[in-house]
Amino acid sequence: MTPEERFEYLDIKLRNISDILAETAAMNAETAAQSRKTEAILRRAIRLGVREARAERERRRIADDRLGQMIARLDAAQLVTEEKLQRFLESRTHHNGGNPDPTSPPAA
Repeated sequence: MTPEERFEYLDIKLRNISDILAETAAMNAETAAQSRKTEAILRRAIRLGVREARAERERRRIADDRLGQMIARLDAAQLVTEEKLQRFLESRTHHNGGNPDPTSPPAA
């Protein structure tokens, strides 16, 4: 191979390498742009997820408070019901001559 042929061969190789580097740089730029877009989408999704989690915690807190209030009202109503039942049973006992069951024989 003559020096001119060798020079031509190396020149072609160098141009090929330059072309490959240019293509790689373009691909890297495209990849970087896609990465920025993906990162922006992920940041938005995370931000929305955090916002929704906070809102859900607040909804659950409110629901827990309401449930606590309902349980307190039910508890109070149960006590009233038990008192009324007790008074009713006592009134039935007094009306039956002291016998709790009207079908049972009177106490001797």
